[in-house]
Amino acid sequence: MKKSFFVLFMCLLCSFQVAVNAQSSQKTDALMVRDTRDVNEPPSFFKQEIRADLKTLVTVGISTAYGFSTNLTISPWPDASAGYIHQLNFNNNGVFYRNGDASKTSWNVWNKLVLCDLDGNIEVAGRPANQNEESLISYILSNKGVNGQPHRWKMVMASYAGYKGVKSNGYEIWEYPADVSQDDCCKRRFAIQTCRGESSHSCVIIGPKGGLNIGYPSYYEATDLNDLSVNGNVGIGTSDTQGYKLAVNGIIRAKEVKVESEWADFVFKKDYNLPALKEVERHIEENGTLPGVPSEKEVKANGVNLAETNVLLLQKIEELTLYIIQQEKRMEVMEAKIDSMMKVD
Repeated sequence: MKKSFFVLFMCLLCSFQVAVNAQSSQKTDALMVRDTRDVNEPPSFFKQEIRADLKTLVTVGISTAYGFSTNLTISPWPDASAGYIHQLNFNNNGVFYRNGDASKTSWNVWNKLVLCDLDGNIEVAGRPANQNEESLISYILSNKGVNGQPHRWKMVMASYAGYKGVKSNGYEIWEYPADVSQDDCCKRRFAIQTCRGESSHSCVIIGPKGGLNIGYPSYYEATDLNDLSVNGNVGIGTSDTQGYKLAVNGIIRAKEVKVESEWADFVFKKDYNLPALKEVERHIEENGTLPGVPSEKEVKANGVNLAETNVLLLQKIEELTLYIIQQEKRMEVMEAKIDSMMKVD
């Protein structure tokens, strides 16, 4: 009985060994993944080998959230003479890479690999530190236009659907060389413009010498001067310019305002028809204003044109001067008559 049991045990053992050997032989052409999920081996641990390990994201320091990943380690040599030890980590968030000196006990930081899809688009996405942000921050390099066709632009911020654009604490755009003497394609200008189909509208253009141009149809119209040029109307404190080039809803303070307009020296010309004082008096009685001067009601409704008002005021001053001269001459005549009468007496 004991002998029969021993024979049966040996048969079972041999069968198990054959099964194990068969299973092992089937894996000789594959790289086995080791379950070392809770161990973060240092670079110095690996000696001239290629191996795959199951790791948690927390263990290898990629994320504080629980999850699994696969580490692929490439160690070219037992020491550091052949360069760094390299590791790739594959997880649901993408592919990550880090390296380390074979003689060290710590790794360099992880970096996420940037991949492109079959259409040639590259997308880098990450969550902002501010939890009040409403979406991921994306940066996309694309070679497709709005209709899916190849497009000449190589950088696209957000999709054509819109909603969120680009948000940053600040931008610095440097362009070298600073020599702007060459008549190159874009004349080293920075332009922002909206596009719909083949049309472009309302560029914001910074010229090579700091000039700012707003509202021009093309960046080719940028100036090289260090000034501000607006192709359109400007509203300050208001969105309704009412057709004026500059509309300000508020108080303007300036040391000097220069207005180009006609002048009122025509009053002193010999052919000028100076109104008689009786006519002026009658106009005042009927209208409550000097001839040619707008009424209070008109000013409240339409405002005051500074150039026209200055010319009108000067005209009235010059007319007043002529009236004074006329009165002076009459007084001189009257004084002469009075003197003559006094001498006769």
